[in-house]
Formats: sequence, C-alpha cells, structure tokens
Amino acid sequence: LLECLKRAGVKTLIVIGSSTNIAVLYTCSSAARVHNFKIVLPLDGINTRTQYEHEYSIHQFTVLPHDANKKFHFTELSMIGFESAS
Repeated sequence: LLECLKRAGVKTLIVIGSSTNIAVLYTCSSAARVHNFKIVLPLDGINTRTQYEHEYSIHQFTVLPHDANKKFHFTELSMIGFESAS
C-alpha cells in the first residue's frame, strides 16, 4: 500500500475505522511519524469500546514528538469533500 500511495503522490490520508486506541492510533502515528503523511481524522468516523479509550487516543495524537502532532487535522465526516483532479 505504501508504494502505491507514494507512486500516486499521495501526501494526505483520511483515516476512519474501529479501535481508535489500537489500529487507528498505530496506523496514524506510523503514517505521520515514519512516512511523513498528513492525517485527516474525522472524529465521528473512528470508535472504540469506551469513551475514555477514545478520548485518550485522540489526546495521544496531539502530543506526538518531533512535530508529528502538527500533521493531524481533526474534523467530522460531513466536513470532508473531494474535488476532481482534472
């Protein structure tokens, strides 16, 4: 997947999914810190078992070291739109 994204010139990822405190946390952290992607995270597009786990995970994105936290943009699904590349 990484090679396909790089080849296509993708610089920003919109991430949705379950297990905010596991899958989403580690996928987004790695994408931002290791692979230098910008991350758009619709807060109503991610979830976990408890509200505490969800909120704690969101907090973790805001305190990532080496300015990785600045690569995150929090939004809602209804605020995301796409434009044609042509």
